[in-house]
Amino acid sequence: MVVALLGPTRQVQCRVPCLEATHQMLLEVSLFRPVESGDEQEELLAENPKPKLKEQPVINIMHWNAEGASNKRDKLQHFLHENNVNICCIQETHLQEGKSFKVRGYQVFRSDRKERKKGEHQLILVNDPTDTPTFYSRRWHTTTTPDLAFCTDDIHPNISRKVCDQLGGSDHRPVILSIRGTKTPIDAQLPRWNYKKANWGKFETRANELTKDIVTEGKNINNVVKIFNTSIVRAAKESIPRGVRKDYKPYWSNEIQETHDALTRAREEAESNPSQENNIKLQQSKAKHLKTKLECQRRGWREKTSSLNMEKDTTKLWNLTKALNDEGSKGQKITLEDEGKTITGKAAANAFAKGNKEVSNTNIPTSRKKEIRTEIRERQKTPAHEIMQTDITMSEMKQSIRKLKKKKSPGPDNITNEMLQHLGNSSLNTLLDIFNLSWRQGQVPQCWKEAIMMPILKKGKNKSKASSYRPISLTSSCCKLQYKSTEDQTTHLSQVVEDAFQSKKVTLVVFVDLQRAFDKVWKDGLLAKMLRYGISGRMYKWTKSYLYNRRARVLVDGQCGQKVLLKQGVPQGGVLPPTLFILFMNYLVPDLPKGVQSPLYADDLVLWCSEEYTSTAKYRIQTALDMIVTWAKQWCVTINREKT
Repeated sequence: MVVALLGPTRQVQCRVPCLEATHQMLLEVSLFRPVESGDEQEELLAENPKPKLKEQPVINIMHWNAEGASNKRDKLQHFLHENNVNICCIQETHLQEGKSFKVRGYQVFRSDRKERKKGEHQLILVNDPTDTPTFYSRRWHTTTTPDLAFCTDDIHPNISRKVCDQLGGSDHRPVILSIRGTKTPIDAQLPRWNYKKANWGKFETRANELTKDIVTEGKNINNVVKIFNTSIVRAAKESIPRGVRKDYKPYWSNEIQETHDALTRAREEAESNPSQENNIKLQQSKAKHLKTKLECQRRGWREKTSSLNMEKDTTKLWNLTKALNDEGSKGQKITLEDEGKTITGKAAANAFAKGNKEVSNTNIPTSRKKEIRTEIRERQKTPAHEIMQTDITMSEMKQSIRKLKKKKSPGPDNITNEMLQHLGNSSLNTLLDIFNLSWRQGQVPQCWKEAIMMPILKKGKNKSKASSYRPISLTSSCCKLQYKSTEDQTTHLSQVVEDAFQSKKVTLVVFVDLQRAFDKVWKDGLLAKMLRYGISGRMYKWTKSYLYNRRARVLVDGQCGQKVLLKQGVPQGGVLPPTLFILFMNYLVPDLPKGVQSPLYADDLVLWCSEEYTSTAKYRIQTALDMIVTWAKQWCVTINREKT
């Protein structure tokens, strides 16, 4: 079984030797370097110019016969970090099929070989006869070199081989192959803003100075917003430093290091002076190292759990739980399998974008289109209510700013909520003028309609499949100011079910999953429903502009793909899309049978019915489901039968 660990961040296509004791094979992989684990996805969003090819001094590829990789994970992780290893190819016979093996900061590719393919390759042996032997036989007290490295002639002049000290007690030494002179696209990303060290007084002053002369009356809204955005980002650069966390370092204590050094010295002595006595000392040193490592791990776990205060703050517990289950997003890079090829970076971003574009291209019957568009024209003739025409006031805008949450990713304009919350009076007046210019014209600035889409892995899904990710749209923070969050219904459902049990009634619950519901919302159908609810005038025109001509690019590991037009759907992210989606769905709820209730959870529709008799509840739920099927067909919504 071969495990390939790919450390994320920098990528290059190359041919890499992946070696086993008496067998070699050649892999084509995407190559990465280890990432700073403190980097969060939001750090990748600020200023993403196209990656440039840069001469990379060396790429390090390690191959090692682990002889129990699971028990040596900590030392391996420490070794990878200390030696700046980009790819680690591990040969392992003790890792059972189906048992996971993970190393923080690296993506794992596993190949359980049941038969070895043979072929003819014109390869050159990298090993040098003067290199240190890689294998020590505890039975015969001898050293040999069964760990071979082969390469093609094009990279042979630029490759060197180094045999390292023993690692974790394995009889095989790790070997590092260094390839010089490779060209690698470097991610041109900046670390996130360090708000703790921000000079907010200077930021406010500079933002006021840079925006005070911006004229909005009679100007093109897109040009005005572009000037405003540039001014705010410039003020931020002058007053807010970047960079927060240091490089991630794997857990490793001096106590463990001392026993590991003693193990290395015992290995050197056993190889230099083969004898039964030195071999016994080697085994004793290995046992002492393993015992010390286990004691330190247990002590560290006790200290970690004892520091958790679940009464005041559950964040640390939640983060620890996600880390143990490998559910965290930090440091995890995306590598997709597409038609037998491994794709990363921009290629993966384009693959996601292509899928999102296809999903948003909902097939609407022509007759249904004509019917809804006719309804829209007729309803637009109705005079708008005064509240739909009123300008936005300063107090309303300031109230929205106070409700903005911190530590949220910005949209393509790179303006964060923290920046908006520290604007001075002059800047706020300019922003208010921009809002009302957009509101009166019924025109949303194009940069507010563009999004950076982040692929988020669904729980328990295959990381190498594009369909295993759901998109989250990062849009302009300025655009989000005008809307409020929707109410979470989870507590309400729990209370209803509990009340039913107290009343000794039977409660039937059905969770209806709507397939890619946000991405497939029929825009004309949504606009028609807005008019039915009396949403017209400026509010209607502004929302219509917000929905149409939406474009997005997918961001994967600091690299953006091509921009695509999203024909249907509402973006995921922010507070306006859920409100629009609920409005789109809410027309169904009043028509449900008596006794059937239905709240919405994002793109999931929940039906429940509490009755004294099971048969009654079952009949009403089935009637409701039949109505939903008819409604879904009418409004071009797809029900995911597998998840319902």
